[in-house]
Amino acid sequence: MTSLTKKPKKYVTIFVVMALLGTNLEIGSRCLSGDLIGFRGLSAPSLAGWSSLWMLGIYGFVGVVLGGMNETAIGAWRMVWQCLLALVFSLAVELLSGCVLNLWLGLEIWDYKDDWLNLYGQICAVNGVKFFFLSPFAFWADDLIRHIAYREPRPPSLGAYYGRLFTLR
Repeated sequence: MTSLTKKPKKYVTIFVVMALLGTNLEIGSRCLSGDLIGFRGLSAPSLAGWSSLWMLGIYGFVGVVLGGMNETAIGAWRMVWQCLLALVFSLAVELLSGCVLNLWLGLEIWDYKDDWLNLYGQICAVNGVKFFFLSPFAFWADDLIRHIAYREPRPPSLGAYYGRLFTLR
């Protein structure tokens, strides 16, 4: 099998795993924040959270791009700069997705109008901070998927990725 036919499979695999991982992280985050507590009688022990199927495509796309970014010369940058670039890219995708899905199509998947430093209610400062600190996890997850599915080199531990962020190396 040529490398030309292997690459699309690799990106589809990364897309699917990152889509599922991102969606499940969102559901877990909403569960921990109590986003559904009180909804139809749910309580904190229900561990209920929510997302949207539209988010699968968004998380998958962002995961593939961030992982690909880390496979280029950008991967040699200091982690803080990689995370800042990932933050800008993630916010741009969230803003564009929000403008299309929420403002244009009226799907109301998310609304940050009441959040601090929001833009059109589609992005906010709090999510920016989250995206920044989730970026090393995304880079590590991409490297781990590549290792498990395609026998690429084993990545260092997740702690090493965050260590690079906090030591500015």
